[in-house]
Amino acid sequence: MLKTNYSVHFNSGTGSTASFPLEIPEMCPHCGKIMSPRFFYAVSQAYIYQESDDTDTVAVLLQCVLCYKFFTRMFLLREYNEHDCLKEISLTYTPPISNNIPENIIEISSRFPEIYNQALQAKQYGLKEIYGMGLRKALEFLVKDFAIHLNPDIESKIKKQQLGQVINENFNAFPNIKDLFTAAAWIGNDETHYERKHPDKDAETIQKFITTIMFQISSQLTYEEALQIVNGETSKD
Repeated sequence: MLKTNYSVHFNSGTGSTASFPLEIPEMCPHCGKIMSPRFFYAVSQAYIYQESDDTDTVAVLLQCVLCYKFFTRMFLLREYNEHDCLKEISLTYTPPISNNIPENIIEISSRFPEIYNQALQAKQYGLKEIYGMGLRKALEFLVKDFAIHLNPDIESKIKKQQLGQVINENFNAFPNIKDLFTAAAWIGNDETHYERKHPDKDAETIQKFITTIMFQISSQLTYEEALQIVNGETSKD
C-alpha cells in the first residue's frame, strides 16, 4: 500500500483544499498487476471545517500506469485506520437485487432465498452458465422444503430422494404447482447437462417458472393461515 498525503479539494463552502494521509493500493482492479497508480484528483462534498458529520467522504480518482484504466477509491473523512490514514470504504458497484420472495416462503425454506439471490447475482455479473445452475439448485431446495412442510413425517425420506421423485409423490393435491415444478426441473437439468433436451428454453424460463411457483406456494401458505383462524373460531362456536 502506498501511504501518501494527498491534496483534497472541498466543493462545499469556500472550495478550500487540505492535505490528508491516504493508503492507495498498488494492485490495479482492472488488470490485477502491481504498480504505483497515477493520482489525478481527490474531492469531497463536505465542509472542511465542519467536524460533526462522521459520514463525510473523500473520493479519489486514479489511473493504472500499465493498462491506463481509471478507478476510484473512497475514504471516510473523519475516521482513521490503524496506520493513521483515512479509513477506506469498500466499493462493490453491485446494484441491489429485487427477488420478490414472499415472507412466508422464507419461513418454510430458509436456504432457498440465499441460493436464489446468488443465482440472480451471477446473472447480474454476466455469468449465464452459473445463473442457470444456481436456479436449478434453488428450485430443489424450494421443492423439498415445501414437500417437507406438507409432509413433515417423511422429512428424512424427502431429503434423500431425487428431485423428480419428490415432485411426483408430494404435490398431487396441487396440480398447477406440480406442473410448474416439473417443467422448471426439466429446464434446470438442461442447465447442468452437456446436451439440452429443450434447446428453445433457457435460464430465464426457469426464473419465470420459479417466480410463479413462489406466489402460488405463498397463496397456499396464506390459505393455511386463514384456515387455522377459521377452524379455531369454529371450534369456539
